[in-house]
Amino acid sequence: MSPLASSVRTLSSLKRCCRKPLPRGRAVPPSEGHGEEQAKRDRQRARPGAMVDLAQDHGGGQLRGVRGLRLKGVGSYALPPRGEGPDAQALFGEAMELWLDDPLAGVMDRLRATRRLLEEHASRLATHAAAKGLRADLRELLKRLKAVRRWAVEWQRRLGLERRAAASLGRAERALEEFSEHHPTPGEWSSKEWATRRGRRFAALEQRLVALKRATEAISPAAEAECHEQLERAVIDAEAWSQDLVGRYPVAEDKMAPPFGPIKPSQPRTTSPPKSPRLH
Repeated sequence: MSPLASSVRTLSSLKRCCRKPLPRGRAVPPSEGHGEEQAKRDRQRARPGAMVDLAQDHGGGQLRGVRGLRLKGVGSYALPPRGEGPDAQALFGEAMELWLDDPLAGVMDRLRATRRLLEEHASRLATHAAAKGLRADLRELLKRLKAVRRWAVEWQRRLGLERRAAASLGRAERALEEFSEHHPTPGEWSSKEWATRRGRRFAALEQRLVALKRATEAISPAAEAECHEQLERAVIDAEAWSQDLVGRYPVAEDKMAPPFGPIKPSQPRTTSPPKSPRLH
């Protein structure tokens, strides 16, 4: 007998044995090596809400809900300290990337304080690098700029969803029509399988109808007005916060006239080669 056949035969025997129910009213004898002490340890290990104290020299604290761990020696490990996150320079860099995103181009002329804040970010970093709340303030600025970007593209995103939902519904309708045309009766399939295949196409059609209805409701006149209102609110919030930050972290350049338009990255100056004299 081959090893594969032997394994199949053994597996079949095990399945037949497993199907036999145990006699009622009889206790199952414990397996070898699993006595009362082992059962007690298993109950302690499976107890919910187990709690372990960490060593005080590692910052203390507790681990809750410990399962399946050897509690002895756990206190010698310390949880890794939470990172402080990106520094002010990295946060300014992320804000600049958001500012240069295409969605903000339509509202850029209304974010003059934001432009001033970002354009002079190098000076602000040099002057206020040690300020305690600078990083938290920049994180809030990023949050508000992301809200502006989100609502600046929200209406176009909804229009795209409606177009894709309509196209998807058309594909589902064609799939059902083709199935009904080529398989009006079960044919080579059983009635159950034919009904299952046909039902899958009906279910897909119903799902696409629901998706299109939802997408159509999301581009109603009321929904469009809400998108514009949310964008207006996000722009006002971002500009107000930028104005606060300009006053909280001032630099000498703020006294100059406010700039307009997109921030243009500085380009290295290049000198053109001298023109060669013309020979007559």
